[in-house]
Amino acid sequence: MRKVLRVLLSVLSGELLAQGANGHGWWLTVLGLAMFLGLLQHQERALRVLSSAVVTTVWFGLHVSWIKTVGVDAWLLLVLLCALPWLLLVLFRWPRRGWAQYVITASGVVLVEWLHDNVPWGGFPWGNLAYSQVDGPLVGLSLWGGQALVAVAVTCAAVACVQLVKQRKLLRGMFIVGSLMLCSHYAFPMSIHDGYRSLDTAVIQGGPDRTAQAQQQPWAVFNRHINQTRILDSAVRAGQFTRPSLIVWPENSTDVDPLNNVAAYKRIDDLVNRIQVPILIGGVTWQGNPYGPRNAGILWMPHTGPKQIYAKKHLVPFGEYIPLRGFLAGHVGRLNQIPEDFVPGNRPGLFDLNDMKFGDLICFEIAYEDHLTALVNGGAQFITLQTNNATYFGTQQSKQQFAIARFRAIEHRRSVVMASTTGISGLIGWDGNVIVSTKQGESTFRSTEIQMVNGRTFTDRHPHWVFWTSVMILVLFGWRQFRKKSRVTRIKLWLNR
Repeated sequence: MRKVLRVLLSVLSGELLAQGANGHGWWLTVLGLAMFLGLLQHQERALRVLSSAVVTTVWFGLHVSWIKTVGVDAWLLLVLLCALPWLLLVLFRWPRRGWAQYVITASGVVLVEWLHDNVPWGGFPWGNLAYSQVDGPLVGLSLWGGQALVAVAVTCAAVACVQLVKQRKLLRGMFIVGSLMLCSHYAFPMSIHDGYRSLDTAVIQGGPDRTAQAQQQPWAVFNRHINQTRILDSAVRAGQFTRPSLIVWPENSTDVDPLNNVAAYKRIDDLVNRIQVPILIGGVTWQGNPYGPRNAGILWMPHTGPKQIYAKKHLVPFGEYIPLRGFLAGHVGRLNQIPEDFVPGNRPGLFDLNDMKFGDLICFEIAYEDHLTALVNGGAQFITLQTNNATYFGTQQSKQQFAIARFRAIEHRRSVVMASTTGISGLIGWDGNVIVSTKQGESTFRSTEIQMVNGRTFTDRHPHWVFWTSVMILVLFGWRQFRKKSRVTRIKLWLNR
């Protein structure tokens, strides 16, 4: 009976964590994690493993359910990869009381999320605790320590709940959580800039086209973005909008190679020269050394054409390349649908636009913290995000990605211009507030003013201090436990002589 109750509580914990990750309330993540940590305090390791397996399977199974549009096997593999790092919390006995429970548990969660974000094949940082806090009272801590420090704060709040329920300890938890909230509150309006400059920017969302045949789809998507850009230009000429300084198209807004296809090149070039506004194109192009397909952001300038190109650095395994292709392709026939591996870029997506500089990210790269840090430290004054959510149309994937973009805007104090083929697109202020946005499935555009920032946050200057502090704390804790166990062993041997 107790085992059944434990399973039911584990399911509830996973459900709360998934609902919090999907933006239904920052506090749901705290409660879900508190239940998870409480379940992991059982003496028997087998029961701790059971609880961890159920919680993380429900959590990530719901959170990344959108990947089922690719295949159930892809969903099961992704859930497994997301859940495995959390078994680290099962393998060791963590402190159950006092200040040590806060410090050691939070450090363990930071290490777990680092593994989740980086292993294997570059990791998949979807469902991180910090992303659920974008509208909560702890998000301001991201300015001081990025997503890791927010995860520490969420864990401390969860531990406070565990101590309140199991030990009736209230004051310590109130002090720790209250202090973290106070630091977050005063960090949030922190001034890190040397003055703002405004920039009128537009995003184009071509929208889905379900009438085109498969072989016609690349041209159909391309035409929809051309048409929406023309509509924007007509609205500007009619005085309804200010002429933007930059127009952003989504990832794969042209799957017709815009650099090698003469017709596509001419249509883009004619459009840019007509409206006299640079367009950041998202397209697949075959070029470079080594020669191969690249998922690229291409800045197309009036009169001079495509002079600056960013090739996506962080490719998606099993989406843009096949890891261990020689072995896996022979056993999984569906992988042959990706006959060519994309070629990754080798530099950050920094673009010069007149006397300004901005940074470009493509699709899932927004979830990888180091990419944003490199762009900001390279001088980017605002961020563009080109993404293609057409495969996951009608799911929570686009909403989750938009929330991550909002978190990154707060963390780095940079406006984010997000363009999606099917939505959600939008322009996000440097404080994480949504200035304008679209709905999924619309064929539309949005144009408004954003602010550019030159300064850097503490997180930008010292991006990994929380992680390395957590590692040192865990090493010291492990060494102390080892010494304690060795001393007990020596005493037992001496008594048995």
